[in-house]
Amino acid sequence: MPNPVTFDTSLEKVDEKLDDANLIDSHEVNSTSNRRNAPLKSLCPGIFNSGDIYRHYPEKKVFKLGEEGSGLTSRGEIQDFHRLKQEHLSKKELFVDSTFSKPRSVRISKVSKRYIKDIEWKRPKELSDDPKFYVEGGSRFDIKQARFGDCWLLASISSLAMYPDVLNQVVPKEQSFEDKKYAGIFHFRFWQYGRWIDVVIDDFLPTKDGELVSAHSSTANEFWSPLLVKAYAKLYGSWNVISGGRASEAMQDFTGGIIRMYKAEESLDLFNILLKDQRQNAFMSCAMQETCRSFGIFRRHAYSITKVCEFDNFRLLRLRNPWGNEQEWTGAWSDNSSEWKCIPESKKKTLGLKIDDDGEFWMSFEDFQGFFRDIEVCYLNPVSSTDTNNKKKWQTYAFEGKWVRGVTAGGDGTSLGMFHQNPQYSITVDSPDENSDQCTVIVALMQKHRRAKNEESPPLNFAIYPLDGNGDIPKPLTTDYFAFNSRVGEDSSWTTQLPREFTSRVELSPGSYCIVPYTTKPHDEGEFLLRVFCDVPASMAEYDEEIGYGQEGTMVRDHGLSDKDEQLLFADFKKVSQGELEINWKQLQKMLRKDPREVFNENTCRNMVILMVELYTGKFGFGEYKALRMNIKKWKDVFNAYYADGLGYLRTSELKGALNSAGYKVNKRVLIELVHRNQENPGKITFCEFVICALELKTMIEKFQKVT
Repeated sequence: MPNPVTFDTSLEKVDEKLDDANLIDSHEVNSTSNRRNAPLKSLCPGIFNSGDIYRHYPEKKVFKLGEEGSGLTSRGEIQDFHRLKQEHLSKKELFVDSTFSKPRSVRISKVSKRYIKDIEWKRPKELSDDPKFYVEGGSRFDIKQARFGDCWLLASISSLAMYPDVLNQVVPKEQSFEDKKYAGIFHFRFWQYGRWIDVVIDDFLPTKDGELVSAHSSTANEFWSPLLVKAYAKLYGSWNVISGGRASEAMQDFTGGIIRMYKAEESLDLFNILLKDQRQNAFMSCAMQETCRSFGIFRRHAYSITKVCEFDNFRLLRLRNPWGNEQEWTGAWSDNSSEWKCIPESKKKTLGLKIDDDGEFWMSFEDFQGFFRDIEVCYLNPVSSTDTNNKKKWQTYAFEGKWVRGVTAGGDGTSLGMFHQNPQYSITVDSPDENSDQCTVIVALMQKHRRAKNEESPPLNFAIYPLDGNGDIPKPLTTDYFAFNSRVGEDSSWTTQLPREFTSRVELSPGSYCIVPYTTKPHDEGEFLLRVFCDVPASMAEYDEEIGYGQEGTMVRDHGLSDKDEQLLFADFKKVSQGELEINWKQLQKMLRKDPREVFNENTCRNMVILMVELYTGKFGFGEYKALRMNIKKWKDVFNAYYADGLGYLRTSELKGALNSAGYKVNKRVLIELVHRNQENPGKITFCEFVICALELKTMIEKFQKVT
């Protein structure tokens, strides 16, 4: 059984063995194009063991946008930056990106109905006589907001620019407007749900009255920042989709880090926390406390925190308004305020004090707490604010999963009879933290594709239950188990709830536990990424039963044939096959209409042949047909025992029980796969669909047994 994927959170050390992991890619589960005609295409032996996890790729690997395995849907051509650039250089043509539209208008912000209309798309060489990608490298002062409502994104880019190593990861080097290297094509890289994605763009930028409407640099001929914003818009499929948001979301997309939020007025030791966070190279942003403009600070506006310092009993923070202009704090410690007069010039130089209308300003921590409400911190490593050792290594475990109605969307436990449907993951921690009898675990549960779908995420959470105790513990955990066991490890002091992610730090005694991610309401669907960060090595796996044969239910009758009946059946088979003693899907359909008089459509019959014929000759013999016929009768008995109120279909939630009664053990991951590929109407499984589910599962088990 393959081990769960673990990797060091530092980018320099990656477990290269992950490239060869024989695991299923969760993106393929979502693909509708391959479901019907190739039922086994996205399945492999690895999914039979509940200890296997969905594929998680090493952070060093970079996927092209839409590439298989990227976890993102292709919107057209899969673009290889280096190949496309070389092709256009050789042709002496400028690249035009046909996969990302150039709208004539974009929405100013999510909360506003106003649009910037009559946009003209121009290349940098139409906007400047001497365009540059960088002018003296990247800087936080290169980011200035224009008319577009993306202050949240620009605040994050300001933080990004302060860390060259991280910047170079997002903005690949050696991009240029020099004639011999310029082909109108650029690329950028973003972290998306455990993978790094390379996004290719052309350099047409949105303008109005000859000026950029998105980000621009304080240096007129520098263009890396507006191009980065365009690539980010393409990542999510639209400019309008990025017209509003939280800075922490972009911080995470730039780093793959973990987010923690603080309330300025509630955190007693907030200044020391921020001071330590700065030493750990954490990205930090904040939003205003008041509901109106005051002392130059604006509501509904994101600011980046660019420095935290303490000297001579002064506690100061340096902030930056992404507008990058004279709109700055005007209170104590602002530019040209009297407080600076008593500070020696040498200290001002050490602090990097710059008096300019550049959007950056200083303020006291006390004023900061009075004017700002939310502070969002993105840790490049999942360290807590109390950790001061940057060399500390954390083990990371990552699982991809889905909440699917009737299968794994069990809700928060209000309806206890459904909570067991949620995905379950076991974790074992053996060694306590240094100088402690507890094990530190940080759990981050993220809703995938929320922004790209432009929809609100259902509230996310997770529960942790003990797996150590007296007696047999069921696998997976059942309704009875949840009814008589309490949750453990809850710690509200280190909890962050954001639109797409719920994160919490918990302290666990050494032992084994089960993590259950869930949404608040039953039937809320979505994809998720579960990341678990451990201070000490641990082991994790899906907590589910293994696929295989079980015991048939009591409703299954013996459908064996007498010698006489078998002779009659063979005669019919020989007649339909026209003496060849092999039948194709059309002939199978004809035979099945006779006995057991079920109407199987063309697609069902084709899939049955594909599943049954190992060498894909398109035909099978009498022995295979006889076995199929007997199985169909057995499955009919099961179906009749389960179908909903005589309406002629199974509820999706009944599929697992029906397959169990048919003699098959199935875990949640394969159940999702079967439902997605074989369910025409949401929540309903017809008899034809049930036959394909059962036959597919039977074939998978037999295939796995041959491999092992």
